[in-house]
Amino acid sequence: MKRDITRDDVLSRAVTECYREMFAKAQPEADYDNLLEEYRQGKIDEDKDGPVYNRHYLSYEEYIYIMNKYIDAYKIASIYLFII
Repeated sequence: MKRDITRDDVLSRAVTECYREMFAKAQPEADYDNLLEEYRQGKIDEDKDGPVYNRHYLSYEEYIYIMNKYIDAYKIASIYLFII
């Protein structure tokens, strides 16, 4: 039986795509999917080293630009979906 795609599925994909782009454009750049896999495998210890996003720089202007691009593309009414 095929499962219907829900709005939550679409928004989850939007967030993931947005994170991928933000990490790809950060300094130093990073592959979001690789970071996620390393975290799942226990190779990243945020308790010891702090949050991963603190190790990468993305200007505020670039952050807003990328976030707004996904808000517009996915017709998201609130930016609070991206503040996780």
